[in-house]
Order: sequence, then structure tokens, then C-alpha cells
Amino acid sequence: MKCGFSFLPTKWARALAFAFFLSAYPILSETPISIGGASPSLNISTNAEYRHRDHKIRLCSEAALQELKSQEWHLNPMENVLRVRKTAKGAWLRSTLNNDSDRDLTKRLVFFSVNVPNAELCSYDSKGVLEKMELSDHSGLSLNGFISPYPSFVIRIPPHTTKTYYIHLDAYEEITYINFPLYLMDESVFGLVSVLRNSLIIGCILSSSFGVLLSFAYWYGLRKTAFLSFAGVILVQLAGFYLLHSRTVHSLIGWENKLGYYFYYLFLTTSYLFFFSHLYHLAGLFNLRIKSIWFFVLGCFFALSFLLVPLFNPWAEERFFLLLGGMSVLVLYFYYVHSSLFKSTNSYARVYLASWCVFLGAFFLKATYHFDYNPFNWIAIFLAPAYLPVHAAIVTVCLNKMIQVRIWEAQEGNKTIVRKSKVASIDVEGAVSRLKHLLEVDKVYLRHELKEEHLAKDLGIGSHQVSEIIKTEFKNTFPGLINLYRVEEAKKLLLDFPSMTTNEVRLRAGYSSKSAFHLEFKKITGQNPNAYRKDLLLRKDTSSVEKKDEALATD
Repeated sequence: MKCGFSFLPTKWARALAFAFFLSAYPILSETPISIGGASPSLNISTNAEYRHRDHKIRLCSEAALQELKSQEWHLNPMENVLRVRKTAKGAWLRSTLNNDSDRDLTKRLVFFSVNVPNAELCSYDSKGVLEKMELSDHSGLSLNGFISPYPSFVIRIPPHTTKTYYIHLDAYEEITYINFPLYLMDESVFGLVSVLRNSLIIGCILSSSFGVLLSFAYWYGLRKTAFLSFAGVILVQLAGFYLLHSRTVHSLIGWENKLGYYFYYLFLTTSYLFFFSHLYHLAGLFNLRIKSIWFFVLGCFFALSFLLVPLFNPWAEERFFLLLGGMSVLVLYFYYVHSSLFKSTNSYARVYLASWCVFLGAFFLKATYHFDYNPFNWIAIFLAPAYLPVHAAIVTVCLNKMIQVRIWEAQEGNKTIVRKSKVASIDVEGAVSRLKHLLEVDKVYLRHELKEEHLAKDLGIGSHQVSEIIKTEFKNTFPGLINLYRVEEAKKLLLDFPSMTTNEVRLRAGYSSKSAFHLEFKKITGQNPNAYRKDLLLRKDTSSVEKKDEALATD
């Protein structure tokens, strides 16, 4: 089947086809950029030209430049950011600068990406002599190698001179495109940008580390693995931010393979795995773990599929659909795990959910920024790491507050769904009697590592049946019931043994965690243990004095 311009004479068809080709891929000559009176920082991405097709030339030489000058060149199609397709042998760029001032100009040609491991710049000086500069490992040039500076070339242009610079580079910002801005800067501006960038990176890492430490502290006090898994999420985001924008994997550990160069996809895999792992632990906390296993498995499949993108071209071409699929599963899983919280009026739950919504939206922008949000690429790239410290603190504090009040149990209690009883086949009255005996006579609550499964074994029934009996007969939960007995025991010890330290009281009352003891004691009594003992002893002394006064009055 014929198509296109077949209805026209061959001569006209060829002419129109050639005109169409020129409009789509304009062949350009050098277009000078005037820099004599330019600002100290000038984005020259829009005026950069590039070689459209693959070519064997890779190194600067006299012969190479002569051949490059005779080849077709094309204007960068995007404003304020380089967005040109890569070739198998790197990419060639060209920029022509005109110093129309009366003084020598020294500038830095800066690539706003650390993922440029190799680059070479060549040009001719005023005498026609070939000049060339190489840029290889620049990772040790800032903060003792902790943060790599943006790769750059120092160029000098005499007054009233026009120079054309040819740049060959290998860039691993993205698989199919070069995707970052190209700037011309004064030395002072470059130094200021480096200082600000270093400060922001270090500030982000330190402030986010506070959220990680807070998560570890709450895990140590409450022994809830959801805090550990959330700390893992934050650490992965920090590591990704550092290795994508501060110091590349291949420069840090010499991991020179496709996964090392295109670390972005390894970062996506690790991020999604930790996201799904955290949601899985939350599902266990909310008693949803068995029902949520399929979300977890599907999410892990999408996460691992990102590793194939840099390895196989067919996967690279469909990477947007992988990103969209992985994010869709993540959002559905998140909603499933937190569905009861979306109906809650609790202020901590609302702040918690709002923070997650903002962060997941920012993460999706970062995961897809390669698909171009120009001129807002910088927002897509840096919104997630900038919000990370706030998100870490909000989620950790709110999750702790929600665990304290067991908000998911309150939401569960509001449901009107009728469920089949798990205790219909056992002697409930006998089980209640044996449970009271275990608590009031045997004092099983004094065991430090007591779990619902242990109590079920002592009663000879299932743990789900124990849970239902406590809920229906005692109007409580297993942790709540055990804490009631432990706090009552602690109150007696505080009164009967005034010289006993609160730490010893805690241990003898069955608590292994100091923070859990103080938290539960204050929740039940409204006071911390020391204040409770002080008030109790004061009331006891006051009562003794009043009795003595009554006795003297009677005599």
C-alpha cells in the first residue's frame, strides 16, 4: 500500500518530503551566543546544537573537528534544558560563543548533572591551534570527595572573539536522552552554587536522619516493626538522593556496569521494595497481613522489573508503563492498608495521611522527571528530597500517637459488619473463668515476654478465640487488659515499697520497656509513676494525721 505524497508527481513529492525533513530536523550553522554583557549565570541549553545521528568520532583531533564541521547539526528542541537523544558512542554537542566586550572573559561551562563521568572539549584558539580539555573523575574535588561538584570546563575567550566549542560526553542521567541544563557561569557564581548545593544536601541528610533516629527510638520503646520498616524507607530515599545528585555509584565504588551507571533504576527498585515492605508491616499492625499478601507480591514484581530497564532495550522503551503500574499498585496498597484511617476524624490520622499523599505525589514526580516537566524539572527532581525531613518527622510522631490510642481498633469497633464468631465451638464461660484465674492468681501478666499466643496455649484454645473473648467479655484488647493488670501491680508496689526505685517497680510489674511502662502508667492513672507515688504517700500521711487528731479529740 502506498501512502504519503504518492498522489503528486515524483519530483514534487521529493521536494515536499525534503522540506518536511528540514522542518523536523533543521540543519543549522553555528549561531553565536553573545556573552560580553551577559549575566554572571547564563543558561545556554536552548542555543546548544547536537549531532543527530550515530557516528564513529569519539575523540578530539584535527581530523575529527574537520569532519564534525562538515556534518549536519541540529538545535536543541527544548528551552532551558538539554534534551537530545543519546547515541551508542556518547553524544556530540556544539556551542558558539561571542565575546563582544573589550576584556578577556573566563567562564565555566557547567553540566548540571553529576552523571557525566567523561567529557572532552575542543576548539581552535585565535592562531588556529587545536585546544582540548578532558574531564574524567571529578568526584574528589568537593568536601573531601563526599559530594561531587557539577562537572565543568574552564574556558577563556579573548575580547572581540568568536569561538566554537565541540563537546563529546558520556552521560548517564537517563537511558535514551541527555536531560540536564547547560550553564555558562562566572567563577564566583559557580563557587556560590557549589556552597549552596553542598549546604542543602548536608542539611537534607542531617534533618532526615532525625526522623530515622526517632523511628528507632519509638521501635525500641514499643517494639513495633512498622517503625523499623519506615526508617528503612527514609534511609533508602536518602541513599538514592545522595547517589543520584551528590556522588555517583560508579565514582564511589567503581561499579562500572549498566546498573551502576543507571543507578536511577536500582533506586526505583529499592524504593518500591521498601515501600511495599513498610505497608506489609503496617498491614500486620492493622491485622490485615494475610489479606494484603497479594498486593505485596504484585508490588515486588513491579519493583524488580525496573532492574530490567537498563539491561534490555524493549523494557527501556516501555519504562513509563512500568512506572505507572508500580505507582498504581503502591497507591492501591496504601489505600487498602489505611482505609479505616481515611474515615477517621482523629487529627493525627489526618495529618499522617496528608503527609503521605504529598510525599507519594512528590516521589512520582521524581520517578518520572525524565519524561520532561520543563520548565519545572527542578521541582520534579528536588521536591521529594526537600520534603523528606518533614515527612519523616510527621509520620513517625503521628504513627506513635495512633499506636498509643489504637486508632485502628476504634475504627474497627465502629463497623456494623456482622462477623462469624470464633468462640461458638468452645465453653466461653469456662474459658473466661480460667483466664481470670491465670490473671488474678497465677499473675501471668508478670511475664516480660507474654504474648497472646502464650495465653492461648495456657487456656488450650486459639489466639483468635482469646482475642474475641477479651473483646466481648472484658471489653478490651489483649495489650490493654495486660497493661491494666500490670499498672495495678505497679501501683501496689509503689505504695507498699516506698524505697523501691521505679525501674525495679517496672521490672517486677512485668514491663521490659521503660518507655512502655511510663506511657501506659500515665495513660491509665494520668500521672507518671513518681508523681503518683508522691501523691499517694502524701494522702496516706494526711490520712494518718487526721486519724491521730480524731483520736486525741476523742480522748
